[in-house]
Amino acid sequence: YKSALELDSVNAIGLNNYGVALYKLKDYKNAIGSFTLACIRLKDLTQRGRAFPNLGNAYYHQKDFQNAMTAYKSALKLIPNDQNTRYNLILTLKKIKKERFV
Repeated sequence: YKSALELDSVNAIGLNNYGVALYKLKDYKNAIGSFTLACIRLKDLTQRGRAFPNLGNAYYHQKDFQNAMTAYKSALKLIPNDQNTRYNLILTLKKIKKERFV
């Protein structure tokens, strides 16, 4: 993916796929950067709605629950019936609530 992005650095689908590869390598910081660019550049709202949960998951693994929550909510605005994203949002909200009371 990295080589492909060097040829076409604005390819939003490629950015999302590269983010997935980085996420699988547990390189969450760089995955966040790739997912963020993908979410900005994706024109198709369904594809964007599928990229936002990836961004949320990467933030969640960085323990950045506020940004994870924002990403999940953005995804649900685009794909309201996504049960996996809804579940991840609920888990994130529980983490935020727990942090406030610790």
